[in-house]
Amino acid sequence: MAESPFEDLPDADLVRRILKGEQALYAEIIGRYQHRLRAAIGYRVCGRDEIEEFLQETFVQAYQHLARYQPEAPLYPWLKAIAMNSLKMEFRRLQTARRRGDDYLRFVQLSRVEDEPAEAADEPRAEALKLCLERLSAPEASLLKSKYAEGISVRDLAARFKATEGALKVRLLRLREALKDCIGKRLAGERR
Repeated sequence: MAESPFEDLPDADLVRRILKGEQALYAEIIGRYQHRLRAAIGYRVCGRDEIEEFLQETFVQAYQHLARYQPEAPLYPWLKAIAMNSLKMEFRRLQTARRRGDDYLRFVQLSRVEDEPAEAADEPRAEALKLCLERLSAPEASLLKSKYAEGISVRDLAARFKATEGALKVRLLRLREALKDCIGKRLAGERR
């Protein structure tokens, strides 16, 4: 990947130049922070398309409100706050529609964003999740990937895995709980 001629330019200077009319420099900001933001969003939502949608929304919102950025503050926390606010708004929208089955799983996933501290450490959690996923059996990993990365419905997965929808929902719940427990143990081990 070619190096950017602006790679040494501080974020605050980039923002000032963008606000003065050099909009093309916004691509530099996206390049600097898209991977970290994707990880932060990906920790909270599982579908690849949904992650990319929230990532894009974050950068659009940030661009629209760039004049509000305080140049003396680091840029990443500001961008992350925009992403988390988008997730919280989606969570609140789902609170009113959570009785619908399709929205319920998204509601559960996003519910943890509401109570989470703004400075939560995403990178260690993402790494812990990766390690915990590697410990799953091939069928368990396939089920989680099919449901959350590919977005296949529970009904279709039940047919694929030769199980009832109810049994598959319980299996998914147990897998999520096992991952949550594994991640908690890994993070607790890092703090010692």
